[in-house]
Amino acid sequence: MEVTLAIVLLAIDALPFHPGYDATLALILGIIACGGAALTAWHPRIGAVIACLGFGGLALLPDNMVGPTLYALMIVILSCAWHEEFWTAVATSAWGYGVSLWLSFRNTTTMREDLQAIVVWLGVYALPWVVGLALRNTQFVERRRIAARAEAQRREIAAELHDNVTHELALITMTAEATRIDPTIDKDDALVDIAAMSRRSSAYVRHMVSLMRAGIASPPLSFSTEIRNGLARLADAGFSVEPEIGDGVDSISPAMSSALGHIAHEAFNNILRHGSPDGLCRVTARADSSGLRATFTNATTTAYHGDDLGITGMRDLAEGLGGTLDTRLSDGRWTVRVSIPDAMVEGSAS
Repeated sequence: MEVTLAIVLLAIDALPFHPGYDATLALILGIIACGGAALTAWHPRIGAVIACLGFGGLALLPDNMVGPTLYALMIVILSCAWHEEFWTAVATSAWGYGVSLWLSFRNTTTMREDLQAIVVWLGVYALPWVVGLALRNTQFVERRRIAARAEAQRREIAAELHDNVTHELALITMTAEATRIDPTIDKDDALVDIAAMSRRSSAYVRHMVSLMRAGIASPPLSFSTEIRNGLARLADAGFSVEPEIGDGVDSISPAMSSALGHIAHEAFNNILRHGSPDGLCRVTARADSSGLRATFTNATTTAYHGDDLGITGMRDLAEGLGGTLDTRLSDGRWTVRVSIPDAMVEGSAS
C-alpha cells in the first residue's frame, strides 16, 4: 500500500514537469520524500527519516515549485500508525506539522489566518492517524475472528474425540470382561473384535489429532514467500514448473498470509513426495479485491492424502479463513484448488 500511494503521489507531481534547475531539484527532493514513504513498508524508522529529509528540502523551495509530494509524510504517518510504530508516527507528525505551519505563516498576514492555518493543519495531520488506526483495528479484529474460529473448532474436535474414544474404550473393556467371565464366548473371535476396535480407535485418534494440529499456533509464514520457495524446491528436484503468480499475492493481510503459507508449504511437500517430475507442474496464485485463488497441479497416477496435516489439515485451514479447498484427480493430473472469497488484499483496502 505504501509503495502504491508513493508512486501515485510522485506521478501526479512529475506529470507537469518542465526542465529547469528549480524543477529538477524539486523532482529529486520529491523522489527522496516519496522513496522514504515507500520504504516505511519494510523499515518504518529509516523510511520516516528519509521522507522527513526530502520534505524539509521541499519546504525550502519557492512555493510554486512545491507539488503533491509535499504530502509524502502523510503516507509515513498512516503506515506507522497502522503497523504500531507510534513513536515514529508522533515524531514524523510533529516535524511535518511544524514545517507546514512555518510554510503557512510565511504567507499569512493576520492572526485569524494564523489560527486557521493551525486548525487546518491539525486536521490534515490527524487524517492519516485516523485511517492508519482504522486499518490496524480492522486487521486486529480479523485476527481475533480467525483465532476465535480456530478455538471453537479445537473445542468441538476435543469434545468429539472424548466422546468417540471413550465409547470405543468402553466397548473394548466390556468385551474383554465378558470374555473373561463367560466361558461360552469364543476367545479368538473376541480378540479379533478387540483388535478391530483398537485399530479403529487408533485411526480415529490420529485423524482427530491431525485436525487439532491444523489450529495449533505455529511460526508465521508468508504466502508469497512460500510460493517462491516452493517453486525453487520443485526446480531443484527436477520438476518442470509453469508458474502464474499475480502481483496481488504480495499484498495479502498478514493474518491470512500466514495460514495460506502453511497451505502452500504442505501443497509443495505433497508434490515433492507424490508427484512425477516427468510431467508439467503448474502453480497459479492471484489475489485481488474479490479474493484469492490458487491452484497446485502436478502429474501423478493416484490420489493422495499427504502426511502430517495432509489434505484434511489444508482444507481446515482454508475453511477457517471462510474459503474452500478442493482436490481432483483427472487424466493423470492431481490438482489442489484453494479459494478464499475475502483475502484482505491491502492494496484494495486502501
